[in-house]
Amino acid sequence: ANTDWLKEITQNGTSNDHYFSVSGGGEKTRYFTSFGYLDEGGTTINTGYKRFSSRINLDYFLSRNLLFQIKFNYTSSLTEKNVELSGRNIREMAYIKSPNMTVYELDVNGNPTGEYFTPIRSYQGDGVTYFNPVAVANLGRRDENFSKLENTFMLQYRVNDWITLRETISFQYAGTKEKRFLPYNAIGADWLDWQINKAEEGNSLNQSIQTETQMAFGSPFKNKDHELSGALTWSTDQSGYEWINIQSNKIPSTDIQDPAINAAINWIGNGSGENRLVSGLSNINYKFKDRYLFQTNIRADAHSSFGSNNRWGMFYGVFAGWRFSSEPFMKSLTWLGESMFRASYGVA
Repeated sequence: ANTDWLKEITQNGTSNDHYFSVSGGGEKTRYFTSFGYLDEGGTTINTGYKRFSSRINLDYFLSRNLLFQIKFNYTSSLTEKNVELSGRNIREMAYIKSPNMTVYELDVNGNPTGEYFTPIRSYQGDGVTYFNPVAVANLGRRDENFSKLENTFMLQYRVNDWITLRETISFQYAGTKEKRFLPYNAIGADWLDWQINKAEEGNSLNQSIQTETQMAFGSPFKNKDHELSGALTWSTDQSGYEWINIQSNKIPSTDIQDPAINAAINWIGNGSGENRLVSGLSNINYKFKDRYLFQTNIRADAHSSFGSNNRWGMFYGVFAGWRFSSEPFMKSLTWLGESMFRASYGVA
């Protein structure tokens, strides 16, 4: 029949992107708010992506030297995918599916009946390994819902012209729900096959709390030949996750697509975990006459994945540079542009 399988599963994708934002403020307050909605159609049939996102930033000056900042981000999305079989997706199968097989069953007069052509076995192979990509795309379901919420609070105090203190705390929550269903009439398989009316649902939740305490300093020198900057930072990261998944098959109806009903359970499982991290970081940058540069940093990390007998790890680095193109005796060599020798050493 010269079936062009690639053409049958391909469509023109249309995208709609809507965005709205407002910003403003005065001496005491600055604000920014935005909302966005994206609706994107895939180039493979029955695929697409929808996303709603919002962001709110608020800066409030409690005094001339004290700043309070709030950041709020929320994202919710729906991703519509196709079911994969035998390790192949729809588009891969379209490239290798025999072109002398039809998309639909034909009656005695050669007219399509409306039922997908899904033989249990053909000369190419079995009906699961060499499935009908149009049938699986149109009848199968694989939807993923994702939501993420992030809140950040920051308090900043300017001690003087060259020392600033900051305290930051951030909360993050992310959840994913994925549902799959493959009805019997989308594949060529025996009624006892484990992939007949197969349903699957997976849920996962990730959450974390991050804190950062920092003292940043600038150059205290009045002589502009010397420039000094750096920071002392202490941070923590506490995160955890949990997930659950259930798979069922031989569900008695294509209208019921919940794996938790009274059906044959293929697999069920769950898990959870936690991570803890504390870090101390110090970095100092020094520059003389914008030509001689020196930088050093040292970091100490303790992570819950490290053994209790060696919980802390020390990591450090040092860097030195010479911008020789800025030397007075090099000024005539304009072709040098910005040229520098640099050397660095570090342990990660």
